[in-house]
Amino acid sequence: MKNWPNILLSLFLVLSMGQESDARRIHLTPDQKAQLAKAETVLIDVLALTEKGPHETASLRDTITSRMKVLGYTIVTDPQQAHDVEVKVKCEERKTWAGTSPTGGDVELFDAPDRLWKGPACLLTYFLNHTDLDWKKEVRTHFADARQAAQKAHRDDAGPYAMEQLNQRLQEYDFPVLLAKEWGQVNRLLALLDNPQTPKLRKVKILSVLSDLHAEE
Repeated sequence: MKNWPNILLSLFLVLSMGQESDARRIHLTPDQKAQLAKAETVLIDVLALTEKGPHETASLRDTITSRMKVLGYTIVTDPQQAHDVEVKVKCEERKTWAGTSPTGGDVELFDAPDRLWKGPACLLTYFLNHTDLDWKKEVRTHFADARQAAQKAHRDDAGPYAMEQLNQRLQEYDFPVLLAKEWGQVNRLLALLDNPQTPKLRKVKILSVLSDLHAEE
């Protein structure tokens, strides 16, 4: 526990830079909250689209699966298999999804879907009993023009290059922790926090998330 002062200092810095928000336009019912709190098996559905059409999803699915498993979730990829909740991830070389523009404090959230962004992006959502509960997160590449970025990287095909970069963003963005928070699964977060193999910066993220949960109670 000697590192806790440094962790708390890092937490303060993270909080001072702003936090993600799970602001939504619908409210979960008590029954939905209860179901999510007990969710164990997660169906992963991944769609990847380039300017040339559908792209293979194996690498993206592997990244999402491995990251969710770290929090102890059981992952299935066949819709016919029993599952408690479904996580959908749609990745595009050139984003076409057009949702409602962020409002209020959401405008400044880096992971809120940006209707003005037309570059490579992945939209993350989840469904409970086939119902979209309006939780949406978006990861984007550091470039808006995939063709130009691919040329600079000496790559002939922009589509696969964009997907590789989005896959890297999914490896960096802590959506599993945000989902555990969204579903009210504090025990999973505490277990990850107490795991000595969890990186310090991730522990800072978890502390921030737990602070948010406490504030919402």
